[in-house]
Amino acid sequence: SPFPILVSGAVVKGFGRGGKQLGIPTANLAEDAVERTLQDIPIGVYLGWAQIAGEQPVWPMVMSLGWNPFFKNERRSGEVHVIHNFDSDFYGRTLNVAILAYIRPERNYDSLDALIADIHFDIDVAHQSLAREAYQQVALEFDHQRYAALSSPGNREMFLFKWLSALDAHLEAAPESAQAAIKIGDRQQQLELLLLEIAAIPPPQSASSASKRRSWLGTGGPTNAAEPTGLLGAAVPSPSRVVRDLVARCLARLYELGHMHRIGDALHLLQTVLTRKTSSATTGTTRPVRSALVCVGALFESLAATAGFRLLSSFADFAAAAVRLARTADVSVRVDATRALARMLRSHAAATLLQERSSGVARDLVKCLRANVRHKSPALVFASAEALVALPIRLIGRPPDVERLVAVLVPLLATRVLVVRRALASLVGVLVARSISADLGPAETVAASEPPTSAKAASVDGPPMRASTGSRDQTATPQSQLQSPSQPSQSQPQSPSQPLQWLSAPFTRAGASRELRAGIVDAYAALFDALGEATLAQHYATISNHIIGELASAETSTNKSASCEAEKLGVRNMCAWLLRVPLAGRFPLKAKREAAQVLWDRWLATSETVGKISLLLAIHEWRRLPIHSDAVDSDALLPRLERLLAHPSSAVRIAAAAALRHVLEEHSQHAAPVLSSLMTRFQRLSADYAVDASAIDRAHL
Repeated sequence: SPFPILVSGAVVKGFGRGGKQLGIPTANLAEDAVERTLQDIPIGVYLGWAQIAGEQPVWPMVMSLGWNPFFKNERRSGEVHVIHNFDSDFYGRTLNVAILAYIRPERNYDSLDALIADIHFDIDVAHQSLAREAYQQVALEFDHQRYAALSSPGNREMFLFKWLSALDAHLEAAPESAQAAIKIGDRQQQLELLLLEIAAIPPPQSASSASKRRSWLGTGGPTNAAEPTGLLGAAVPSPSRVVRDLVARCLARLYELGHMHRIGDALHLLQTVLTRKTSSATTGTTRPVRSALVCVGALFESLAATAGFRLLSSFADFAAAAVRLARTADVSVRVDATRALARMLRSHAAATLLQERSSGVARDLVKCLRANVRHKSPALVFASAEALVALPIRLIGRPPDVERLVAVLVPLLATRVLVVRRALASLVGVLVARSISADLGPAETVAASEPPTSAKAASVDGPPMRASTGSRDQTATPQSQLQSPSQPSQSQPQSPSQPLQWLSAPFTRAGASRELRAGIVDAYAALFDALGEATLAQHYATISNHIIGELASAETSTNKSASCEAEKLGVRNMCAWLLRVPLAGRFPLKAKREAAQVLWDRWLATSETVGKISLLLAIHEWRRLPIHSDAVDSDALLPRLERLLAHPSSAVRIAAAAALRHVLEEHSQHAAPVLSSLMTRFQRLSADYAVDASAIDRAHL
């Protein structure tokens, strides 16, 4: 049997007949994928599983491969109907398809209704067939003969990648029920050994383990522990990063669905690989080490909340081994070790354990990450930033220590590597947010650290605001744990202005590059995201004054060249974006109205003493916010806007006119008197201007 047949291809636009004429939407695979993988397969209708690349769910599917004689296609096509209702199309995305069985040959039809009836019959066949246990377990089978027949390392690598992808999809789709656990548990040991062998992790050296391994692989006869064991043996290709990641994901999911008590043997094997002196990066044999690091990171990230003592009791040992490897000369090993530390720290339980019981390891970890984040390798900087984001703030130190770390990180934001800049900006934003939360006192910490998701991690010292996909530990931390031992309780909340200076000082400095300022703006956005809606609304006055009064006054070149004007415009646009999107954009209606009043009282009501740039920013942001009717009914608002129409700056005049129009559109009951007043003044000024032009301010007119 040729099945399963695995094919991946981009989804392209077809003739539009599936959804419109047939009522059965189909995803057309790119022609090169069909010709490359399915050219030797008979035309007809097939069933199997489909998955959109990058997403976890796996859905049943039926696939038509052929010429579609009813529509008289001129080229062979592969059309996949995924048996699931999607909210939108996925053109351009990669679709992974596992073809498991042949249903029927391709037919021509006398009518469209007959074609639709046959397609619905094919869908029913697929549903009933894929529910059978044989199809549910097909992904657990490894075709030893097909693998052994491959001679090229590239072909072996591709075979392993396809099998691991199918296994990963099957394990992710498997229900977490008792029956599924029994089915997977029966084959768990076999799959464990095979996965570890694919990842180039040496097998256990005991004779009994080697005998079991060889017996399962089907070699038969007496065994010799000194000989290479396993189906793959010396023929296993060097695992790529993709293969290592797939092995780690499958291994973690295997324990989650199967027998968790077996994780102890795997942990012992992984720890042996990481602590063995002969496996250091200096010997050149880094394949087992890098694979073990990836597996350790995946196990802690996915299972720390469910594996309990079996996993957490070994956290300090694995953390110490990863820190040692994160200091080696081989950059690739350092990157994998740092990534493993980041994934381990994303587990709140593991991070708390490190903080409470392993102070020596914690100190070494912080020192190692602070050194690696300044490395010239973008991959190592990115991994170190992710690990520092997940690190509890108490392990970094007191606020002066955090300030020094931020001072080191901010210049690195000028990097031209976008993904590194975003990672560093996220790190800087989270560090500043946690410092602000600590300054605000225990009464405000819960609101400050509340993530935008439904899961609320109440500890300011916990992992980053985004929830880890693998971790299920989303329980709230008791209130008594929110206050750091090094921070005394404060009855009066402090202003967040001091931590904000850590970012504004380099932003406003003369000579700051465009890349650096863009990176600092990203850090502000991450800061606002980490603080949360409640804290931002409570301290909107301080934060908006900081942006309008300090950031907008950033020093630029003194000349009047086009590049200087563009630089000033760029700074103004950055500040406007901060005010509009990450700050007030998330407020509810009441908070937005309060923010509008804050801007009016601080900037617009005293416009005579406000600079042009700050006034422009305040007017534009105030115009976008809803204004309470009580404020419009006051005697000060509309006359103040009218007076701004005579401002010396044409940009301010235009902005004030737009703001006045916005107010009158929202509160039309005031339109008639205001327009009457403006018309009277305009007529008077026009008459005076006709008599003596020099006596009238043309800007006012």
